[in-house]
Amino acid sequence: MTRLLLLLFVLGLAACGGGTGPAASDVATDTGADPAPDGLDDVRDPTEIRTPGADTLPDLPPEVPPGPARYGRPELDSEPLYDYIQRVVTDRGLSPAEFDHSLKELAVFQDRLYLGYGDWTVNTGPVDIRHFEADGRLVVDVVIDEESIDYYRVEGTRMFIPGVDPRQPPGTDPLTGNVFTLEAGGQWVSAHELEQCLHVLDTVPWGDALWACGSGNIDMDHYHAGDDMAVLWRSDDGGLTWDVETTWHDDNTNAVVRWERFLRAGGDLYVLGQTIDYVAGVLTNVPRKRQGEEWVPVDLLPTLWVRHTLQWRSDEGLVWGLDLGAEGKPVRVFRVGAQGVAESVAYLDAEDLGVLDVFRLEDEDLVFLVREGSSTDTPPAAPWAYRVLRTHDLDAFDELTAFEHGEAFLSVALWGDRLLLGGVEGGLWECPLLP
Repeated sequence: MTRLLLLLFVLGLAACGGGTGPAASDVATDTGADPAPDGLDDVRDPTEIRTPGADTLPDLPPEVPPGPARYGRPELDSEPLYDYIQRVVTDRGLSPAEFDHSLKELAVFQDRLYLGYGDWTVNTGPVDIRHFEADGRLVVDVVIDEESIDYYRVEGTRMFIPGVDPRQPPGTDPLTGNVFTLEAGGQWVSAHELEQCLHVLDTVPWGDALWACGSGNIDMDHYHAGDDMAVLWRSDDGGLTWDVETTWHDDNTNAVVRWERFLRAGGDLYVLGQTIDYVAGVLTNVPRKRQGEEWVPVDLLPTLWVRHTLQWRSDEGLVWGLDLGAEGKPVRVFRVGAQGVAESVAYLDAEDLGVLDVFRLEDEDLVFLVREGSSTDTPPAAPWAYRVLRTHDLDAFDELTAFEHGEAFLSVALWGDRLLLGGVEGGLWECPLLP
């Protein structure tokens, strides 16, 4: 299945070199005493997991030190995807240049660092849900029938993985999607329940329900005809069962239609997405707002090709992506509050910074991974000038580190006081804390 390539501003993917060979280390599997939950495969036996590179992190300090800590230039800490990369090379006969093997997502949940990776363009699944423990062990939670883990949504004591591209078991409806849920202290639960589904792109709690969005088809005849539709699903039992809530259809069969992300702001729930006619090169946004029992069209960021959203404060959210209505099609960030009023982040605009990732801390501070030069029409060449910024109010920013590097970095996390970056070659990089 195909996907929308929202990371147009990430460059040098083919220019970066391959990873190094494995070092002697262990990969743990979090098997426990119980079998895997329904809908999930048992974890692989440790002997079946190829050993990654130096896959340990030093002990995690209990608290972030006060004040704006300063960090140095990133150093390669580990290669936690080495076994996955080699498995795809061996099993699929692909070179690393032929599939996405980046560490594209970092999430912290219950003092664990979770890793997002995979390629749902060339279908490189199944994938492991894997994380680092605070003591440095790389642990495989469970194997899931998905081509990729693109996104973890952390919501208090729950974490969700939208099933971006399911691998359908034999004999099942090919248009059935997944949402994976982890309760703090519990096990992963899969709901292979979302009908008329091709891709689940986001999952969020709101009101008394769980909501999921993505794309799908009425049936396989419509799928083969290229007749896509954007889909919203709803669960009223905590994610065990799901129903189609509403759909949006474009009569243009050249168009790819998706609802990409949810946004909560000012007590309202929005879903953001677009229809893209690749033949004509036209993008049309199709945002909706939950109003009563209906999803009504709204005029919100009409020229933004949405890449991501993030819940910032209880009444404010962030959304970022490519502003196709501005010169150079820059990557821009907007804060959205009550009444759906969107305001761009002035500091990032003034400094001409392209946002690669945003990480939210428990104290509501935000950590931005940015690269100098926000234009996607005339992007900069390697080596790239990166900054990592921290802010509490989106007005004043503290610079945690600034450096030039030939690696394309995609993701950022501040785990304890450890500043970590995910690279396009699958490496986990650490910026050392300066004395």
